[in-house]
Amino acid sequence: MKRSYFAGMALVAAAALTACGGGGGGDDKPADAIDKYVGAWSNCFPESGASVRLTATFTKTSATAGNYTLAAVGYPSANCTGTSAASASDTGTAVLQGTKAIGAETVDKVLFTSTTDGPEKQVAVIRNQQLVLGLSADDGGAVDAEGYPTTLDNVALLKQ
Repeated sequence: MKRSYFAGMALVAAAALTACGGGGGGDDKPADAIDKYVGAWSNCFPESGASVRLTATFTKTSATAGNYTLAAVGYPSANCTGTSAASASDTGTAVLQGTKAIGAETVDKVLFTSTTDGPEKQVAVIRNQQLVLGLSADDGGAVDAEGYPTTLDNVALLKQ
């Protein structure tokens, strides 16, 4: 996977796990747009006979923004087990910029700004406790006139 995908995953992943909308009415909707991303997201991705465990953690800073920490740990096995062989991390901010449609699905437009790699426009959606990002141009995807991906990737981070 390319750097931009991991940076995007980190930013969005940092916006993971959230609290309920409160109020005692049984409403499971988040209070603010960013809430659905707050918490930790993780998954193991096979990579050329080895694997990478990507973990993103997101904290809320406002109704539409948050900070993220992304950690990638490499393993010589294909299933993220054994002694880690390498690791990398990054931090940054994620700011929701509105929504757009990709097919029949409404996704959030997100501006991730990495402390190492700078800004990247991305899209994100939560499906069945999984965080799915857009397929960036760096990873072979197309972008719209505003620079946001036009398709969703087929991999996801799982809510922890």
